Parts: sequence; C-alpha cells; structure tokens
Amino acid sequence: MILLNGASRRIFALGAETDYRARPFVELCRDRACRNLSAARCIADNSVIEREIMIQNPRRSISAPARANPHLARRGMGFVFHDVTS
Repeated sequence: MILLNGASRRIFALGAETDYRARPFVELCRDRACRNLSAARCIADNSVIEREIMIQNPRRSISAPARANPHLARRGMGFVFHDVTS
C-alpha cells in the first residue's frame, strides 16, 4: 500500500489514524473477492481490469478499476474503488 484516502478507509472500515503504508493489500482487506482482484494480471499493453464485486465485511458493493503501473520499481497496481452500494 502506498496511498489510501479517507473514502477508502471508510469503504474497508479501516482506522483513520493507522499508517497502512508498506503493508500488502491483502492485510487491509481479507475479503476473497478483493484478494482475487489484487491477484489479477493486467495485460502488458497497460489495459484496465474493471470488476464490480461484493465485499462482505463491511457488506458493500464496489466497482474497482485496476491498472498495472509499469513505472514502479516493484510490480504494483493502482485501484480506484467506487462504493456502488444501493
């Protein structure tokens, strides 16, 4: 994890004051659907993977476009989570 804003903290019910930098994404969200999304591979042409998933804790429906970042020294992905819960 490099950057996490307040909206993401609310979506995943994370502490407002906790520093999550340098932690793996799986540590922040143990939901299987999110773990599967973070394990997905973007095609080398820098395409975007977009999925709508239901996370269980807290129960939310989120849309999550993801893109690989070829400029990072270590392999990484960027996510933008949108809460689309009815």
